[in-house]
Amino acid sequence: MKKHVSFAVLLLSLVAVAHASEGSAHGGVHLGELLPVWSGLPFLGILLSIALFPLFAPHFWHHHFGKVSAFWA
Repeated sequence: MKKHVSFAVLLLSLVAVAHASEGSAHGGVHLGELLPVWSGLPFLGILLSIALFPLFAPHFWHHHFGKVSAFWA
């Protein structure tokens, strides 16, 4: 069941990306023109935190993952 849900989410994500790219190909505004590059840092930070803290500092992550997530939010 989880595989079906994951596949559905992936498929919907790909459709959304394809739809967004069509708009920019026909004279639409690119996302990079709307948002500065630094606005992606919180996303990158939470992604790296989720990936690396459990590996390198599991005790810290287990007790403080909510605080780390709130920091990036």
